[in-house]
Amino acid sequence: MMKLQEVNMKLNPSKCEFAKTNNGFLSHVVSKEGIQPNKKKVKTMTKYLVPILVTNVKAFLGFIIIIAIM
Repeated sequence: MMKLQEVNMKLNPSKCEFAKTNNGFLSHVVSKEGIQPNKKKVKTMTKYLVPILVTNVKAFLGFIIIIAIM
């Protein structure tokens, strides 16, 4: 905590999580086993129908970007 105060940095305790075994970060799960894709998001993307029309391809790409951000 002293190091944070030295650089004038503050933490919000309600947003902090310590001693977790895994953590979600940018649509991936980071754990002691390594970095893996979030299975829930992969499942969502694989259920999506294969786009054929150009407008459907654009919608699919937008969908994938939104899923990745969440």
